[in-house]
Amino acid sequence: LMATPGALTMLPAPPTSAEDRKKAFDTETATVKKSSPVKKLFERVHAHDAELTALNLNVQENDNMVNMEWRMWPDTRKAAALALLAGNPVITTLNLAGCSLNDTAASALAACLGAGSKVEVLNLERNGLTEVGLKPIIAAFESNETLKELKLTGQSQNLSSVVEVALAELLDSGKCSTLVKIGPPMRNPNERRRVEAALS
Repeated sequence: LMATPGALTMLPAPPTSAEDRKKAFDTETATVKKSSPVKKLFERVHAHDAELTALNLNVQENDNMVNMEWRMWPDTRKAAALALLAGNPVITTLNLAGCSLNDTAASALAACLGAGSKVEVLNLERNGLTEVGLKPIIAAFESNETLKELKLTGQSQNLSSVVEVALAELLDSGKCSTLVKIGPPMRNPNERRRVEAALS
């Protein structure tokens, strides 16, 4: 699937089995030191560590080494790591703001945000996701029964009208009925009214 001009190509969907997703992660991180805090963090994700209910990898100025290392990981490694979230029964907050994510990670994100997802708050602000990547993520929400808050503000490109329509149609359909907050506000007046009506 090709992106709009200037965007990247989505990677194929991650493996369906947890074992194969872990193998893919191990392959992508083969050259990463065992002492890497990011690698250790995603090992905990895979192990369904009961204490890891929030995955905060958002990058800000003067941030910690874990988040800065994560931001520097190549796209394919990030995608393999995010794929480990699929089926995770404990993580309810996923904060990936400012992580230099682009459409290559969209398939992995979509795979972990559909049926069975426990994520209630998803922050994807300040990344490079375009229409190509956001459409499959929004499609995954059709079977999501937990998401309450979605943050998309500050992508490298404004949300397209296609994305805004997809969000409005998702809410109009009554799917992802737990969702109560979306940012940013829709730019298209019609879609803005539809979304605000559905969330009210």
